[in-house]
Amino acid sequence: MTFRRFHSVVFLFAAAPVFAQISVNVVPNLAPPQQVGTLIVFTANASGGSGNYDYQFTVGRPGARTLIRQDFDSNTTFAWNPSQKEGEYMIGVTARDLANKTLRASTATVFSVTPTLVGGQQAVHSTVHPLVALFSAPLCPVGQSMRVLFYEAKPGSVKFVTNDQSCDNATSMNFYIAGMYPTSQYTMKWQTTDAHGHIVSTGQPLSFTTGAIPSNVALPSPIFVPASSPNLIPPEKSYPILLHSFTPGFGSDFVIAATDAAGKYLWYSPMLISNAPRTEVGGLFFSNQNGDPSPTIPDPYAEQIQEMDLVGDLVWNTNAEIVSEQLVAMGKPPVTGFSHELRRLPGGGLLTIGSEERLIANANQCGATGGVPNTCDVLGDEVIVLDKNLQVTWAWDAFDQGTYTSSTGTHQLVDQPAVLGEVCTQGGNGCPPFYLAPIGNDWMHSNTVSLAADGNIVLAVRHLDWVIKLNYANGSGDGHIMWRMGPNGDFTLTTINTQGTADLGTFPWFSHPHDAEFAFNDQSFGGVQVFSAYDNGNTRRAKVNPHAHSRGQIYAVNEPALTANLNINVDLGVYSLALGTAQILPDGNLWFQSGAVGAAQGVPPYVQEAEADQSANLLFILQVGLPTSSQHALEYRCFRMPSLYAGTP
Repeated sequence: MTFRRFHSVVFLFAAAPVFAQISVNVVPNLAPPQQVGTLIVFTANASGGSGNYDYQFTVGRPGARTLIRQDFDSNTTFAWNPSQKEGEYMIGVTARDLANKTLRASTATVFSVTPTLVGGQQAVHSTVHPLVALFSAPLCPVGQSMRVLFYEAKPGSVKFVTNDQSCDNATSMNFYIAGMYPTSQYTMKWQTTDAHGHIVSTGQPLSFTTGAIPSNVALPSPIFVPASSPNLIPPEKSYPILLHSFTPGFGSDFVIAATDAAGKYLWYSPMLISNAPRTEVGGLFFSNQNGDPSPTIPDPYAEQIQEMDLVGDLVWNTNAEIVSEQLVAMGKPPVTGFSHELRRLPGGGLLTIGSEERLIANANQCGATGGVPNTCDVLGDEVIVLDKNLQVTWAWDAFDQGTYTSSTGTHQLVDQPAVLGEVCTQGGNGCPPFYLAPIGNDWMHSNTVSLAADGNIVLAVRHLDWVIKLNYANGSGDGHIMWRMGPNGDFTLTTINTQGTADLGTFPWFSHPHDAEFAFNDQSFGGVQVFSAYDNGNTRRAKVNPHAHSRGQIYAVNEPALTANLNINVDLGVYSLALGTAQILPDGNLWFQSGAVGAAQGVPPYVQEAEADQSANLLFILQVGLPTSSQHALEYRCFRMPSLYAGTP
């Protein structure tokens, strides 16, 4: 039985009579000019109209597009750090009257930024972050690029390199340097390269000493190599940094931090966030921010997606209120917040998952009494694409567009309830915000979304045990479900020459997966794509093997034929009921992170991170927290990286 919509949450203010015109001004806390790398706070103040406003802030510079950096929000302040280039910037603000959003006022101010060179020469400066330096170099010729090489000033240290920045022959070149041990001396020098990547010139080395991690920064401890680890040092040396997204407990804020393979800290984010999905090239970190979990106080402005830099300053942010307004204008349902995923698309756009709530009547979702379907609150997902100016360009709603065809006909995705009947309570751990009932069916709980090579979107729907492909067609698709991968889906699975035997004969498919997607940017190798997944194994444990461990899996997928072969099936030796990462390293080894070990058994949870080979053998284990003490830990994802500038998969 398929539902029809009864009700959904819409965050819109009621229209009111037109008030008198409004006006707005904006004032910085520091007078111009200020140097590159200085945090400047602009405060807007509107007057007139109803007296209730929200504000949007933009930044532009000559010859470049003006972009939204903080979309309409009740926040009257905008913190901006010009960390790369000096020059003249235009800071704009628009105020809206919340009683009549067509009533607006805009203004702008010019702010001058000066270089941090010393006497026109290169320099390295401390920042507000004790483990981050600001390296400034003179201008370089158009057609070349610049990067900074840095390493600890002692024999045998690992050499790191920043991302390349294009030279413009007009402005200084500025880099945040991060990925350094506390209270340690480092050597840094710039390099320029030509269009072929050949080094053209190198600057004189400069010295910098990092500070100590402040005592009020709470980072998970201990992080150590347990006695059960086959090796003390992982064999893959080209990806020496581990980027962790920690949380002290469900419902607590996440701490993003980087360590080496021995668990020694190299960097941390000073900003506490609600979720840390991924990073992008250049040392920029995506995050989801959740507001007050109280079920009686919806605050869509507080439900945000955002990006920050290495010192912890926001680069841009937007929120569920303004995104929902755009969705409704497109004829799509609004969202209550964002969850699990945020990543950059080719061309600069963004791909994320929104949370949606509806009251529906559906026998499969709600159950039935005497054959009569009841009404229940259902939590679904909405895939959202925004352009680089934070404007919605495409959206897929699982309730209305979740249509797929199988051998038995055409079906609606919502007719498939969560495999294990998961529910959420308002303000509960790991649940999106919802407001229409005290308990909601946690129907989808999608946690990974990515763009496939053919321009369509791949979505991992954890609570349905499926990975599905949506018809996106680079923005022109109708959103229908092209296929379902997983148990009882559209793919035929084989286990020919599978390495690793854990539950191979009883439940080879993943269930309740995390970080499930095509690897290697969805390249095809002889007609076969490589698909990686962290298999939490919740369904397998509930229905087949009550003692099952979580697994790391690699599949060879023939998408046109709808066939898959499970090539590698790593028994990770522990069970994590949620959270997890799967990553293929450059040498072919595999990296799997189990983020909530022990949580299902009611003991203090801990984290296991493990490297395996292609024969499904564990090679190295790193553990965060202790399973038998109060020093517990949870971790959403952990990626291996060559540096903090490379971007996560």
